[in-house]
Amino acid sequence: MLEKGQPDAVGTWIFSAFAGGKRGHKGGRKQFSNPEALKASKDKEEAKQKLMAKYPLSERQTNAILELRLYQLTGLERGKIEAEYLELMKIIEELRSILASEAKLLALIKKELLELRDKYASPRRTQIIDAEGELRMEDVIPNEGCVITVSHLGFIKRTPVAAYRAQKRGGKGVIGAETYDEDFAEHLFTASTHDYILFLTSTGQCHAKKVYDVPEGTRTAKGRSVSSFLRLSEGEKIAAMICVKDFASDRYLVMATKSGVIKKSSLADYANCTREGGLIGINLADGDTVIGTVLTTGENELILVSHQGLAVRFRERDPESGEDLFRPTGRATGGVTGMRFKLASDYLDVIEVVDHDAKFLVASEAGLGVRTRFEDYRLINRGGSGVWAIDLPEDGSIKLAGALSIRDTDEIMLLTAKGQSVRCPVNTIREVNRGGKGVRLVSLEAGDKLLSVARIVETDEEQAAHSTPPVEPPHAATT
Repeated sequence: MLEKGQPDAVGTWIFSAFAGGKRGHKGGRKQFSNPEALKASKDKEEAKQKLMAKYPLSERQTNAILELRLYQLTGLERGKIEAEYLELMKIIEELRSILASEAKLLALIKKELLELRDKYASPRRTQIIDAEGELRMEDVIPNEGCVITVSHLGFIKRTPVAAYRAQKRGGKGVIGAETYDEDFAEHLFTASTHDYILFLTSTGQCHAKKVYDVPEGTRTAKGRSVSSFLRLSEGEKIAAMICVKDFASDRYLVMATKSGVIKKSSLADYANCTREGGLIGINLADGDTVIGTVLTTGENELILVSHQGLAVRFRERDPESGEDLFRPTGRATGGVTGMRFKLASDYLDVIEVVDHDAKFLVASEAGLGVRTRFEDYRLINRGGSGVWAIDLPEDGSIKLAGALSIRDTDEIMLLTAKGQSVRCPVNTIREVNRGGKGVRLVSLEAGDKLLSVARIVETDEEQAAHSTPPVEPPHAATT
């Protein structure tokens, strides 16, 4: 204990001795009785030189004399200064004797430590224990539902779901995204702040970020550039986003490309895509791009919808024989044919997981939607050309805006090219036959068109407050 405290005590006494010595330089009692030498000097420097020439003074002593005020040269004040000088010299001698004697030094250290012990004798009020676990960002960030939008020019933002009010179908909505020049909201996705978002780019690259890492903005804000937190190459865009809580090995990512190719890989293969730069998710043919991604159990049914309104429904595995009809492959591999197209100008637009407890909503750019059962779509093998999901003009003037699986208790978000948004309860959308024109989902202004449709998800707390059952699995964004 003494050894640890000794250096600090020595330093204190060395400082005291130095400070006392510095003040002790103000000695030289006879110098105070001759102020005449100062009167004839022009300035401080000349007076300094005269004093040092006449008396054996150091420069520090001379400066101390010149800093004295006139009243201190009176007889009374001179006496005080001389008394202070003698006292300082005694203190200096005592401090030097302590520094010169180890026995004195240790005795004083012991005395000071005993005084500290008696002064702070109360027991410790806090406990220092080994930490259990670690502090995560999730511990300080609230878990709440939010809407994520990505614009055509690559601006992204996160907005609380509560910022959008519920309306009946056909409503005019509120401004959901400010438009700038030719930019418009191209993707819309809903998630909880503690989830991961997988970003699948048009080139097949996969990035993973926490939802709370997405920059937050108001409902009408432009957002921030995706490149601020994702390393995207020139011309690369976000093709799909999907929400997961973790990278489980019994879940699969199924990617679909514009040419109708699909590829299935284990979700665990993408655990390292949280690193900077992400990972390769699929090997693409020249000219092909990724259009969507879904999360499956390996035993789901999938449905593909083309831009001209055709749909193909098929199984991942035969429930009777257990045969894999759509086998998983490695992460950085190509895919297999998922859909063939009747029209040369057609291409794949949507991929979704079939939920037999839900309905399938297909929406057109005209703001119309067809809500039907999944069973209305004939079950065939992958690679077929499909059946009509919604009636669209043959001239191609109106195309598909989006398609997704929905339940009666869900709410959906509709977003238009001019930035209008409508939050609409699903149970207000009338169920109609497959292949029809559909019912009105949103009232569009002249020159406007429906761009995307997404299901709104809520946290467990919000679901409990609204007494609505949770919906599994989460679904990818529509384009």
